[in-house]
Amino acid sequence: MAAYESPRGKDTEDKEHVNSTIELKTGELSEIRIVLLGKTGSGKSATGNTILGEKLCQTSPLFASETRTCVKHCREVKGINVSVIDTPGLLDTSMGEKELKTEIEKCIKLSVPGPHVFLLVIRLGVRFTEEEKNAVKWIQKNFGEDASHYTIMLFTHADALEGKTVKDCIASNDVLRKVLSESGDRYHTFNNKETENYTQVPGLLAKIGNMIEFNGGKYYTNDMYKEAQKKLKEEEERKRKEEKERMKKRAKEKKKEKRENIGLGAASVASTVAVIAGAGLAAAEAVVIGPIIITVGLIAESENSEIRIVLLGKNGSGKSATGNTILGEELFKTSPLCASQTKTCEKHCREVDGIKVSVIDTPGLFDTSLTEDQLKTEIEKCIEMSVPGPHVFLLVIRLGVRFTEEERSVMEWIQKNFGEDASRYTIILFTHTDSLPKNTVKDCIASSPELQKVINSCGNRSHSFNNENTTDRSQVSHLVHKIRFMVHMNVGDCYTSDVYEEVQRRIEEEKRKEEEERRREKEERKREKKEVRQRKKRKDGHNRFGCCNLSRKEIKMLIT
Repeated sequence: MAAYESPRGKDTEDKEHVNSTIELKTGELSEIRIVLLGKTGSGKSATGNTILGEKLCQTSPLFASETRTCVKHCREVKGINVSVIDTPGLLDTSMGEKELKTEIEKCIKLSVPGPHVFLLVIRLGVRFTEEEKNAVKWIQKNFGEDASHYTIMLFTHADALEGKTVKDCIASNDVLRKVLSESGDRYHTFNNKETENYTQVPGLLAKIGNMIEFNGGKYYTNDMYKEAQKKLKEEEERKRKEEKERMKKRAKEKKKEKRENIGLGAASVASTVAVIAGAGLAAAEAVVIGPIIITVGLIAESENSEIRIVLLGKNGSGKSATGNTILGEELFKTSPLCASQTKTCEKHCREVDGIKVSVIDTPGLFDTSLTEDQLKTEIEKCIEMSVPGPHVFLLVIRLGVRFTEEERSVMEWIQKNFGEDASRYTIILFTHTDSLPKNTVKDCIASSPELQKVINSCGNRSHSFNNENTTDRSQVSHLVHKIRFMVHMNVGDCYTSDVYEEVQRRIEEEKRKEEEERRREKEERKREKKEVRQRKKRKDGHNRFGCCNLSRKEIKMLIT
């Protein structure tokens, strides 16, 4: 294929040269597929009309974009089938990025098997702004670096130069020169007002033909676009992860700074609460009504406009009744029997003491009517229902009954499935205090080292409810105060889905390692059994033939 030459010289000479050049190429270049790109007001649609010799693309004298979706038109130009796909303006503020990207993807489909050229339309006679630079970056970002091999700059409004040439404009603008060099220094100019100019369209087709020849007859393919999008997603994912890490780092720094700012005052309150709580729950209750809780309440008052609670506990502990007591309504289904009424996670919200409170009830831990997978699915659901995450896990334990192995295992289950950090967000809630006519809650705790151990694992945080006396709202107010103080001490943190996912990832990794270990042990046992059988066979051979240390094969050889 002979190289095309850009037409120059006198009009008559240009016309003869260009016509003869195009005619020579008709047999070799039967089709050209063109995609028009550029910012709003650059003259893309008018350029499409000029190329095809008809007013097919809708244009506007204003800078408002007339092209909202990709449009394709085809005509025969100088014996060549020319397809022109007009696209919405790049960086069009009236279109969302996702909407624009969808339309740009459409232009690739409309030009199947792929465009020979991207015509990047740039308007002359106006300042070359940041948007023009960004348009080039946008093309490289979304179509990939390969797109530059198929790109030609098309300058419009050449009539607005007032005596200057296009070369003068390029020479006087360093940024424009750089952008042009990234497109292989390929450019052409149009005056869309002079649609009868017989040299500008054939001249453009000649340059496109020259570029196609240089590219070995290849064009930009859908596979190239997919590869570019793959790299773009990988880059976006990398940046997202980096940003997430930066945000985590900033959050940690802020938490550290906030903890330091809390100072000795909060530390003094915390230690006082711990001392009183250490003396027993009855004394800890005094914190709620004494002067210290006034301080605690003031600290937490401005921090929490919402509290998200997840109820955990074994069947019959009183979880659902506790949810009703907190919200002040019979919202969760309860049963006088120990049989679990809660088979799936359930959420209800009400305002309590001027605070929005969300309560998520869960199935009973160790519920034998649920499989382990079913229980795990429901527990995962409770995290989703409390997005961005629960402020507190209320571990509900029934008083007046024997503290069994199951109660001891509950806290272990929580730490295993929610992680050790879950203890920072856990408060023990004792129910059925009305079943203790003589003994106090303090007596119950003091008489059970195992119960003390569970409370200690939760930072000595506990509270008690009498769900039979729902009119006593002070018990709910005291619980809310304790939750808010705990949130304050956690620097406003809640238990997040990220923490849960990380815990689950570690659990799965441990399971995988255990399965791998079991597989290795099984293979080792099989190998040992095989060796035993082989030794037995050799021993049998020795007994029969009196040949010591001979294999079966060797014995067979002796026989034959």
